Formats: sequence, structure tokens, C-alpha cells
Amino acid sequence: MQLDRILNDPIAELVDPDDQVIPPASAVSGWQVPEPDRRALLDFGLPRIPIMKYLPEASPPAEAVKRDDEVMGYLLGRLRILDVFAAPGTGAVQGVSRRNGRRSFLNSSAASYVEISWRMYHLRMERYMIDNDEEADLALAAFLRRANEIDPQVGQDETQSYWAGEAKAWAA
Repeated sequence: MQLDRILNDPIAELVDPDDQVIPPASAVSGWQVPEPDRRALLDFGLPRIPIMKYLPEASPPAEAVKRDDEVMGYLLGRLRILDVFAAPGTGAVQGVSRRNGRRSFLNSSAASYVEISWRMYHLRMERYMIDNDEEADLALAAFLRRANEIDPQVGQDETQSYWAGEAKAWAA
């Protein structure tokens, strides 16, 4: 898939049914998240991205997950060492380290997380078709610009932004 399509096609055209994980409506319908977040999860799901060790939760619990009596959120999946949650109320997505409990901001909504995840999925697949570092750097910069258009809170600094760090690792 061409970079322009990865960055600009409607999300419905980016979904790959072979790697799509849609949580059960019976679970997501009970979540206290904004309706656009619920719709994105049910309409598009999340991509399974083995190279990122991203495994969406196929059967997430309907109730909020708690750790030490603190509500963590609704489990979306696992990403390397992070448990990925959508926060009750806002739908903001964060990762919680399974090693030390440290939290990382990913996206301001589950809907933006779904969209950026599908774009990253295709970018990761396209990585193997890019022949040189200059082209990879341009693709990285274009992806980060697009991610920030989708969710302005994503940021560009890889020390602060999960997606910037992931994109930088992708280009390396």
C-alpha cells in the first residue's frame, strides 16, 4: 500500500480482516466511554501487529480493570510490556507497564488510538518495501504529522510520545 493511502485513506479502507480483532459488543456496550470510541472499537477493531508485539484483547472484560483498588480502565490489549487501557469517562488511552506500573500516554481517545493503530499497522507492513533511509525518514515524518492531525496530543518528541518513539524505532 502506498504511503499516501496509508496516511489519507478512510479508516474503513485500512482495516485488514485477517489481522482485525473486534472486541465483543456485549463487553464494549457496557463501557463508560464516549460513543465515538465505542463505535470505532466495534466498527474497526484493532490490528494484530506481531512485529510490534501488539496483541489486542479478543475478549476484554466488560467491567473496568482494577489494580490495588485503583480503576485502570478497560483493557484493549497488550503492547510489548504495556497493558493498554481506555479510561472510563474520557476514553483516553494509556499503557501501564507490567514491570513497574508506570503509566504512558498513548492517545486522548480510543477512536484516535484505533485510527492511528491501523495506520501504523500498514506503515509497519510497508517498511519492508522502503529501500533507503531517506525515504524511511520522510515516511516517519509524514506519519507523525498525520498522527498529530488525528490526535494533537500525540506530540513529536519520542521521549514524551509513544507514537513518536514507535515510529523512530520503526525507521531504525
